[in-house]
Amino acid sequence: MYLKDLIESYRKKLNDNSNDYSCLLFALQIPSICSRIEFSKTDANTSELIEKKFYKPNGRVLDGNMYKAWLKKHSNSFVNIYSGSMGIEEFCKKLYDLRCQMTHEGVVMTETNHFFFTEGNRAMCVNDIVFLPVKRLCDGMFEAAENTLFNAHKDINITQFEDMVLTPEIYNSIMNDVGTTYNTFWKNYSDSDNMLNCIYDHIIVDREDIKEKMDKFFREKPDDIFEIWDFSLNFGGIVDDKETFIHKEFNKSKSKVCLITNKTTDVLRLSKTEYERMLQVKQELSKYSEENKFDIKRYIRCMDV
Repeated sequence: MYLKDLIESYRKKLNDNSNDYSCLLFALQIPSICSRIEFSKTDANTSELIEKKFYKPNGRVLDGNMYKAWLKKHSNSFVNIYSGSMGIEEFCKKLYDLRCQMTHEGVVMTETNHFFFTEGNRAMCVNDIVFLPVKRLCDGMFEAAENTLFNAHKDINITQFEDMVLTPEIYNSIMNDVGTTYNTFWKNYSDSDNMLNCIYDHIIVDREDIKEKMDKFFREKPDDIFEIWDFSLNFGGIVDDKETFIHKEFNKSKSKVCLITNKTTDVLRLSKTEYERMLQVKQELSKYSEENKFDIKRYIRCMDV
């Protein structure tokens, strides 16, 4: 699927609903996309000094500068919007401000806006305020984008497939291959090992402090049992029907859930041996995953639309 196809899909969507928020949001991203087609990195447009340059020496794009320069280059597509209200420089700046406002804050109109969108074909300029239909601005963006693609004799292949999603055949192939890969690993491990790995993912992956706490606990009390009360409340639910590691219990002195709801709660209990086994399984799974890395290129390379 190519950028021109995506533009056409939004044009059709806009014809069905001239006030579509997603069409406006997409249209406001077009200068960022198309400016990268028109303004490739050169010595002349690259500098640590940001003013009027498009790139920094490290390759970082100065999006605001490129956005406004692209609008200025394609001002013919917008002159009927801003003429009589503001100059091209001011128009470019204020439209970029609107784009940032919508992209980063999700806000279309505030009292400080310079663009206000109207129903139907109503449009006018009052001082430096522009009133216009969403469709008029979007159509101007789509027209300018198509000019960019035509003049550059190129298009952006936004996906190697006919649509924005993977085909069911490819996704099913990926799912089956991944299943086969990890079934090969888990066939040598018990259900308890699988459960321990699941527990690790819930309590340690994003909480290194929990591991430090457990290490300290078992250093000081190697024969004791480590407990986490109200487990699902704090770490998300894990189905342990056999209550191998996660048990249903009632104790108001240890559980907020029991105290507040007067119902049972879940408690994680691990011995030192079980904890060490959990770490071992995770380490072996990580090593196996590294040796059998998933490669998306196997499924999408050489795909041509």
